Amino acid sequence: TAVTSSVAVTSPNPVYADADPFLGRAAALAAAHPPTVPSPAPTGGSTGTFSIGHSPRLFAPRVLEGAGVALAGLLALVALVVLGFVRRRHPPTAAVRTPDAAMAGAPSADATGTVWHHIVDSPPAESEWFR
Repeated sequence: TAVTSSVAVTSPNPVYADADPFLGRAAALAAAHPPTVPSPAPTGGSTGTFSIGHSPRLFAPRVLEGAGVALAGLLALVALVVLGFVRRRHPPTAAVRTPDAAMAGAPSADATGTVWHHIVDSPPAESEWFR
């Protein structure tokens, strides 16, 4: 209906009517006098006082607790890295079987009492013992 209705040429446009307060403010700001420049502050006198407080205490209980926790974490990390390198160079040894009993096909017992049965035709290669 807005497109087909007839509107008088002298009727106000609602879009411009809503924008009139903003346009009036912009015109008032443009017509206003420029702001005055403030004068510089006087030189030669003191502008105020200040004082330097105490520096933070290095040996405060909270600082010492935090340093202790950080040191404990660092020591644990170093211990884990060293343990990792040692384990990588020297993997844990498996129970040692006597090759002659394994070759004969007879079961053999190790120092812990575990009984080993030879179930392959040839003994495993040394590189396969540590898998």
